[in-house]
Amino acid sequence: MGYAEAVMAPRINQRLGGKLELETGFSKNYSILILKRAHKPTSHLLWEVSKLYF
Repeated sequence: MGYAEAVMAPRINQRLGGKLELETGFSKNYSILILKRAHKPTSHLLWEVSKLYF
């Protein structure tokens, strides 16, 4: 994966309590696999600026 692909790839953000925030772009099958592992995924179109850490 090159730099451009990595920047444009969807991301996962893990929160306390098993909650995962998924950016749009993940397949439904991937979401189902996450649910089977007892996670509680939520979808987000874009990350909020306040949640970005560099």
